[in-house]
Amino acid sequence: MGARFLSEAQLQEASADYLGFVLPKNALAFHVPNEGKRGWRAQRAFKRGGGLAGIPDWCIVYDGRCFWIELKAGAGKLSEKQAEAHARLWEAGCPVVVCRSIDEVRAALLGWAIPIRDARAAA
Repeated sequence: MGARFLSEAQLQEASADYLGFVLPKNALAFHVPNEGKRGWRAQRAFKRGGGLAGIPDWCIVYDGRCFWIELKAGAGKLSEKQAEAHARLWEAGCPVVVCRSIDEVRAALLGWAIPIRDARAAA
């Protein structure tokens, strides 16, 4: 039997639960709801309100820095706008990773030296 892959919506929900549980109290994680198709009026309002296409799904603020996580299901690839936004974030000194599982989200947090409440972190 093959591995069960989460859809991007399921991965988003699982990430919300995971980040809410493992992050320390002095860290803040928030989702940037850029996904989905919009009609032209909604798209115009999104842009006028400061929305920027390509911004990663999650921002984690910790120790005076911002860390970004883009979630992709399966073999999903970055769009051109996402690649541009990720490059600009890197230029601004904000690391960005693409994660396809909660294990990859956990690895990103540990790689950034963000302490987590997770028994697997010691493994």
